[in-house]
Amino acid sequence: MFIDSSLNLDFQFENAVPFGVVVSVFDAATDGIQHVTDVLSSYSNLSAVHFVSHAASGLATFGAACACQAPWDRFITPKWGIMPL
Repeated sequence: MFIDSSLNLDFQFENAVPFGVVVSVFDAATDGIQHVTDVLSSYSNLSAVHFVSHAASGLATFGAACACQAPWDRFITPKWGIMPL
């Protein structure tokens, strides 16, 4: 699970996830896509990847990076080993 540090959460979200779930908080001022890419390079055969971040229709932000200019399911998620639905 990846969490954007810019979210003003009233509690420590990373403490609320089930045991065994890996939580990585990415800095809102940095390239979150690169952060996710770096972290996921250490894993294989994941059953799910979750994001808690900002989004709007047609875009998602990952820290200072925005997945909004190109079809990110074709360009970004293959780097992460995630196939589009």
